[in-house]
Amino acid sequence: MLPIQLPRLISRFELQKVIEQAKYTHKVEAQGFYFNQEHFQSLICFVSSHNDLSHVKLSKDLLSPEQVKKILQVTNSNLAKGIKLLDENEERFGNIYTDWHHYNMDKKDLCKLNKTTLSALEKFPSPPERIIDFGAGTGQETIALLQQGYPSVVAIDGDKEAIAILESRAQEFIEGGALETYTGPFLKYQPPVKADLFISSYTWPYRPHDEFNACWDKTIACVKPGGWIAGQFFGSPLKADPAMTYHTEEEIRQLLKTDFECITIHRESAESSVIYGGTSAPWGSLFHVVAQKNRSFPD
Repeated sequence: MLPIQLPRLISRFELQKVIEQAKYTHKVEAQGFYFNQEHFQSLICFVSSHNDLSHVKLSKDLLSPEQVKKILQVTNSNLAKGIKLLDENEERFGNIYTDWHHYNMDKKDLCKLNKTTLSALEKFPSPPERIIDFGAGTGQETIALLQQGYPSVVAIDGDKEAIAILESRAQEFIEGGALETYTGPFLKYQPPVKADLFISSYTWPYRPHDEFNACWDKTIACVKPGGWIAGQFFGSPLKADPAMTYHTEEEIRQLLKTDFECITIHRESAESSVIYGGTSAPWGSLFHVVAQKNRSFPD
């Protein structure tokens, strides 16, 4: 760990030392430095390609607003959910849920379905044959679905340790062919069979605005015509996180109206932070959405 000293521009040699240490310690520690564009981009490239990192420690006050936005995007990305972003005082910056690995570990023993999932399941006259759980974590909903007898569930999450825990909890379902897992980038996922139900419990908003549309298009592509989606959108809090995407209710309806029908939107206020077990919810309003993909949608 480099000693904290008077702030200065990090040199190429110092950055290389930070990176080499991180390859062995799985910790990027570069507090006390500010970065020029070239060196910061080198740091971003390293963090982006090493999803085994436990934390990145930087001096937030020495970063430009654009640099803060970029590092938040990287640590919120699909392959870097386990990275904790800290300042020199060991305090997280950005949204407190940037540390997805910590969140997943807190939920590792849970086995229950969210109410949007339950609402969507009620729409099926017979059990859906294939379900995708996007942002599955350690399997809170995946395990519940499998235990209730649903024949095919795909768990998608970029936190490899969380998926490993899910797999250890559900070994019998893997061996029986009922459970598949995927830990790669969501945008590269190619479903061999489209889903009857696509679950995205508290997952869609955790994309920066310029990446959200691609994520949404991939969601649509994963669902068969007549299939259902169930998940949440966030209204903007007073202090918005640049690494997340927020919607008003009208924007959600506009997003859904072209490709979906039978749309249900239920709005809750920020007081619902108890869902996360926290004291400061990462939304101003919480929108629970259940909708059916147009049955006439070209497959």
